[in-house]
Amino acid sequence: MTPPPQETDIPEPGNGSSQSDPDILTLKKNKENPLLNVYAAEARWRPERDSHDLSFREFAAARKELSEATGERKTQDNLMTSMLRYLEILDLVQGTNKTIMTKLRQEECLQRHA
Repeated sequence: MTPPPQETDIPEPGNGSSQSDPDILTLKKNKENPLLNVYAAEARWRPERDSHDLSFREFAAARKELSEATGERKTQDNLMTSMLRYLEILDLVQGTNKTIMTKLRQEECLQRHA
């Protein structure tokens, strides 16, 4: 397993590799907002990925960065609150995606029968 990318490891735009790696793009886009990095790292820790350990280490590193940036030590309660907020956001996004996909399928069916 390779260590999570550090800010210095993130390829510059135009290098080509950052164009194809959504993880790198997320880290580059959110380097000014540690909280978004925490959420993005957690979102990438999914069953279909083989890199659970990598993503968890990435999540822990971003969480530490957030703690240092805000000057507060993340306790288990603070972390749980952040994760619950994230899950609410994720649920909203997934609901929106389902609605969009349902509408697209309906339009596709209408076009087939027209």
